[in-house]
Amino acid sequence: MNKSEFEVWLGKYKNESTTYAPDIEDLYSLYTHVKKYKMTSILEIGSGWSTLVLSQALLENKSDFESEYLKNNPLRDSFMMVTLDASAFYLETSLSRLDESQKSIVKSYVSKPKMDHVAGRACHTFENFPNFSADLIYLDGPDCDQVIGETNGCSVNPNYSDGGTRLPMSADLIKTEFFIEPGSWIIVDGRGANAEFLRLSFARSWKYEYKKTLDQHFFHLDSEPWGSRSESHKNR
Repeated sequence: MNKSEFEVWLGKYKNESTTYAPDIEDLYSLYTHVKKYKMTSILEIGSGWSTLVLSQALLENKSDFESEYLKNNPLRDSFMMVTLDASAFYLETSLSRLDESQKSIVKSYVSKPKMDHVAGRACHTFENFPNFSADLIYLDGPDCDQVIGETNGCSVNPNYSDGGTRLPMSADLIKTEFFIEPGSWIIVDGRGANAEFLRLSFARSWKYEYKKTLDQHFFHLDSEPWGSRSESHKNR
């Protein structure tokens, strides 16, 4: 879909009153990224309008090149999307927008985010993080007020007894970095402090770009393939 077609397609959802309105520019950026780079699996951390848009783009990719891709990449997670949220309400709201074909490729999980530490640095992680290999990871959650507990007296939750930092600092991707396939992408929506934390904590060869007009941070894992299958996936 070009942008005009995308706006028409998304327009039928605009009058929904259960949550905030969709941001066309941000969402079209996600849609075009999935299409341009031929994403085959998506992990979404924090559901929302992005759940609808990402699942639609992935469904279109599945229709366009699934058969050819699977000849050299027989992976169980291909053309699947996992969405993870701290809130059952927001997750169900996001999933309610999907039609049956979109739902057929989406798995969803609810988990509590808690304060944690990585290499002595305060952060937060989910109690249960999906065991899923994705070549696009979209980070847009959790919100600070969803994070429970503290570590060494530090909390990001503004309702914490001593006041929280109010800066999201998700670290699940640091813990799972070496399971991410070469050629994969991470998109961080806003969350500038969190993006800096990731950028300075990652150990592998990531290229980084910040698109200010969208307030989106792009990480591209430009490391060498692990073998022939990994090379085929990276060069799809």
